[in-house]
Amino acid sequence: MNIGAPVKYNLILTEKLVKYFDCYYTKNLFGEIVIVMSATLKSNEDPLQSGSRVATLPEGFRPATTIEVPCVVGALDLFDRKPGTIGIDTSGALTVFSGQMSNISHVFFSCIFSTGNY
Repeated sequence: MNIGAPVKYNLILTEKLVKYFDCYYTKNLFGEIVIVMSATLKSNEDPLQSGSRVATLPEGFRPATTIEVPCVVGALDLFDRKPGTIGIDTSGALTVFSGQMSNISHVFFSCIFSTGNY
């Protein structure tokens, strides 16, 4: 029996961001949600601030409760990177937080979580 690879869907980024490398979400064979995001600001946009929404997950791919996962944020200079977190809430909003960087130009993270639907 050949089950095949899970289908990858394009992550719905906010209007300020564009894909840098991969930006997708999928559901693995265990029913867990996998998100990979490598995004950067569009060239004419002001930097993001901590607490800015960066993407949205559709229904069926959202966590049962709000979760927080580690991420890396970067300034316009890609060598200036700091730790941060991504909050993913039950409405599907992905929000970036960083206490160490106020002007965010790049967001990088990947995570796996359960929706609570088995």
